[in-house]
Amino acid sequence: MPVTAKKPLTAAERMEHTSRELATRLFDRRMEMRTALGGRGYKAQPLSGTDKLNRYSEVRNDSQAWTDLMKQNFKVKEDGRILVPKGMLQELGKMEQTFREGVL
Repeated sequence: MPVTAKKPLTAAERMEHTSRELATRLFDRRMEMRTALGGRGYKAQPLSGTDKLNRYSEVRNDSQAWTDLMKQNFKVKEDGRILVPKGMLQELGKMEQTFREGVL
């Protein structure tokens, strides 16, 4: 991005300029971190179907592991409602069905 030589005049222009500069710096820093860490973080690495089922079978009968899974992925709203990612529910349903069919 080219650097502009024009200096903001009003307070609103200065604030907009500052927010744009901060956003750009944060984005650049995030990209540097992504490059340093690699393509994906630990939790975002894609797993094969067998690896998913193996992890699911470990968590399936362990109440502490289920609690940790819920803490990491579920969100509790102020009014007490619990928000669960739909994709996670679908994947858990598929894995449970596969597990009960005895594929593992």
